[in-house]
Formats: sequence, structure tokens, C-alpha cells
Amino acid sequence: MASSRRNILISGMGRFISADAEAFQKFGPSHLNQQQLNADIAQATEAGYDCDTEDINPNDAQDSLKRVRDRLKSKRYDAYIIGYGIRGKKDHTALYERVVNLAVEVSPTTRFGFSTAPDTVFETIKRVLPAES
Repeated sequence: MASSRRNILISGMGRFISADAEAFQKFGPSHLNQQQLNADIAQATEAGYDCDTEDINPNDAQDSLKRVRDRLKSKRYDAYIIGYGIRGKKDHTALYERVVNLAVEVSPTTRFGFSTAPDTVFETIKRVLPAES
């Protein structure tokens, strides 16, 4: 278990997954994604990580970027986990680049992790920020 709690920001399509038919087909409806993510967040919390989420809407980049910026400015994050739904689709590449560049600008010491699905978030956190000895 981590000796001091570490802050994690997690972004994926979340409640906006229905905006992308391909992501919806691959990952299912938002309520199932949220259940999987909540289970991983519960594991992370038990292991000493405090997790916040910020969903990204591929159909409203400006609002999404504003919310991510505000969240990153609200406190120091040790890691920023970005989901596959944002980075894994060619049509979302420009948005993904904007999210990453914004995070580097606003929170340059934050490490990045890239999950492959909502139920791999805790695995990603452990890979990026292993428990302190």
C-alpha cells in the first residue's frame, strides 16, 4: 500500500460514450463502463490512491478541455490516466493531442498512464505509480 495518498485524474468517454458508435459497440453503455470504472477506483482507493474523473465529450472539445484544465488546476495530480476511447480512434486523434498538450502545460509534473478499458484503470495506475516501499 502507498505510504502517502496520491492523486489520480482519470479521463475517458464515460457518460459520452454513446456519442461514438464504435466505442459504444466495443465498451458497451455508459452505465456498464461506470460500474467497471467504479470497481477499479474502489481498488485504487483501498491501495492508497485518491481518484477523480473527468469525462471527455468528443462532440464538444472546448467544454471538455475547459473541464480538464479546471480539474488539473484544482490540485496536484500525481498521474493522469487517459482511456482508450479517446486515444484509440483515428477521429479522436486531434482531441487526444489537445488533452495531452493541455495536461503538460497545466500540470507538467503529472505522469501519464493509458488504460485500455474501464476495468484496466487500477492496473494502469499501479504500472505508472507503483506502491511506495
